[in-house]
Amino acid sequence: MASQDELKKQVGYKAVDDYVRSGTVIGLGTGSTAYFAVERVGQKLKSGELKDILAVPTSIRTKEQAESLGIPLTTLDSHSKLDVAIDGADAVDPRLNLIKGGGGAHFREKIVEMCASKFIVIVDDSKMCDGLGPSFPVPVEIVSFCHEHTMRQIAALPALKGCEPVLRLGSSANNKPDGDKPAVTDNGNYIVDLKFTSPIKNPKAAAEQLKSTIGVVEHGFFCGMATACIIAGKDGISVKTPGGPNKLKKARTFQIGKMNPDSKGFTVVGKVLDEPKEVPGKGTSKFFEVTIGDSSGKVICSLTDTQVEKIKGAKAIICRNASVRMINSHIRVVVDKWGKVESSDEEFDSIGDKNVSDTEFELVK
Repeated sequence: MASQDELKKQVGYKAVDDYVRSGTVIGLGTGSTAYFAVERVGQKLKSGELKDILAVPTSIRTKEQAESLGIPLTTLDSHSKLDVAIDGADAVDPRLNLIKGGGGAHFREKIVEMCASKFIVIVDDSKMCDGLGPSFPVPVEIVSFCHEHTMRQIAALPALKGCEPVLRLGSSANNKPDGDKPAVTDNGNYIVDLKFTSPIKNPKAAAEQLKSTIGVVEHGFFCGMATACIIAGKDGISVKTPGGPNKLKKARTFQIGKMNPDSKGFTVVGKVLDEPKEVPGKGTSKFFEVTIGDSSGKVICSLTDTQVEKIKGAKAIICRNASVRMINSHIRVVVDKWGKVESSDEEFDSIGDKNVSDTEFELVK
């Protein structure tokens, strides 16, 4: 099995091989995964595979690495439009919203990556998560003046309810305390790491509220910016993009009858109509079927025992980032590791008073 560093190297090299061409201006990210992308650019320049490249680094340490490899550098002052930027991420949700800033460079990273026609994210599969927040704290760069006041203002923001702001100490290059003085960024500011015990419900709203807070320089939410995410795991390399079937804006507006085989990336909510029923799978595997419905009809969800345990006793459930698959010649809603199944008592009023249609959608064309 490949080590984590080997996985990082795989995605870093692939991003450069697939997206960097001669005669382009590129953004070079910061961090342990981006390191390998910078290394690959240097290798291909030295071999002659790449020519006439200009690069904009996102930190002092990336600048130093690039210079040591002979990569010609420039700045946004001279080149405000970049062809591509390549960088890692600390957490990636199913919609490719990101948390960045574990290395303390997210302010400069965001400036550079917003100027790129394509922003390619490179991660190993440990960075993929169901929802932003619990897997990695959200870094927020703030001015040093009255920083404790700013931290209290951040904690009081509605979209960040429940967060614990922690001032980063020691080096700004990692979020582990390794000193007793506040970490200082390349820009001379402090960093606050926001810790969460449950997923952030609306990362975009959280980002907007942070941006409007006086004293905040920049936050680590990168929402809606990624062109593609290259992911390395034990099964190889995969590429995920934000595209795909349209997602329903509100779960309660879903229409079961509009789901088709091979559809994916949608949210489905329904009233639970029966108890989970155990069904044998292939070999020794097993799964459970749960029928949910609303006024448009009903459909059967195929869930794992872990997913069933999470919705035990629920009156209604939500399947987020779900897919539709054919199982034993029947359509079933399935939620894999990129999605999430959860109870929906708070949504129950919006569907519980509706009559559930007798129509069971199975072979929808």
